Amino acid sequence: MHLEVREVVGRLADGIRYTFWTLGGHVPGMLICIREGDEVEMHGENRPDSKNPRPHGQRAAPGRSSVFSFTALS
Repeated sequence: MHLEVREVVGRLADGIRYTFWTLGGHVPGMLICIREGDEVEMHGENRPDSKNPRPHGQRAAPGRSSVFSFTALS
């Protein structure tokens, strides 16, 4: 699975703007359905125009990507 992290500025409340960390530009991000025992591998990409590093199992600097995997437990 590939996850692209984007920073998107939106309205949090009247007159308050907030920079959201999104998955594919959406808040909330997509629903990911897995089952117990599934082997999951996630590829995270932090866009080059991001201002902050993002955690994807480890810190990913702007313009970098990372991969993490796990087995879904009960």
